[in-house]
Amino acid sequence: MIWLTLAELIIPPVIVLVSLFGVLGRGSPSPGGVALFFRVGAVGLLIGGGLWYLIEQTEVFAVRPMIVVNAYRGIIGGSILCLLMAVFGMVLKKRP
Repeated sequence: MIWLTLAELIIPPVIVLVSLFGVLGRGSPSPGGVALFFRVGAVGLLIGGGLWYLIEQTEVFAVRPMIVVNAYRGIIGGSILCLLMAVFGMVLKKRP
């Protein structure tokens, strides 16, 4: 049962965040590493927050499906990690 929960926490966020890297990495000019991580983290937080609002605050589903709950938790967690990596990249860039 723990494997199912781990799969629900890891697989959907990986698919969403990798897709966001592909979509948000396009452009003219292409965004650099730090900017891309900021974009992916911000959009991922919006998607995760939207799923959280849809599941927790509205009554769209009579019963909360655990795969969706674990998916938005994973998306929010992965997005926070992307933002932390972007901040770390900014700190490294500002070093003399």
